[in-house]
This record gives sequence, C-alpha cells and structure tokens, in this order.
Amino acid sequence: MLFASGFAWLILGVLVPGAFSDSTYLVQLAKGAAWIAPLASLLLLLVFVSWVVIQTHTLRKWERGDAPQCMRCGGLLEGRVGPFSPYSKCLACGKTQ
Repeated sequence: MLFASGFAWLILGVLVPGAFSDSTYLVQLAKGAAWIAPLASLLLLLVFVSWVVIQTHTLRKWERGDAPQCMRCGGLLEGRVGPFSPYSKCLACGKTQ
C-alpha cells in the first residue's frame, strides 16, 4: 500500500503528462494530471499512515488485555460478519468463535 503513493506520482506526474503533452486536445489532461499527482500521492500516504496507526493501536490494546482474546491460544480476535450471524476469528490460530 505504501508503494501506491509512488505509483500514483509516477503515473499521474510523469507518464500521463509525457504521453499527452504533444496532443493539442489532451494537453489540459496532462496539466491536470501533473497538478493532481502530488495530491493523490499525499492522500494515499495519509491513508497508509492512518491504517498503520489504527493497527498499532489495536495491537497495543491486545497487549494490555483490553481487546478480545481467543479462548484457545490468547491471540487477537477479528470481528467478521457471516451469512447467518457475526462471529470472531483468531488472527493467531485461525479458529472461529
């Protein structure tokens, strides 16, 4: 997911403007892509950092004992919604509860 920020910059900031800058009809698209590239990269980077913070917070809660734990191995439980009812799946052993 971290590499998506670099790929967005590469595609929107380098490849699209280079490919469309010679066309009289698509020159505005090239300018717009060059303008959007840093914003898209920044947005993807912020999404990645937010995801890391949320996962770290969940892991810290589990280490303190504040998060639900597996009855078999003591691993972190992930809540899921099944076809009939919600259930939990252990991220360590894979058992459902």
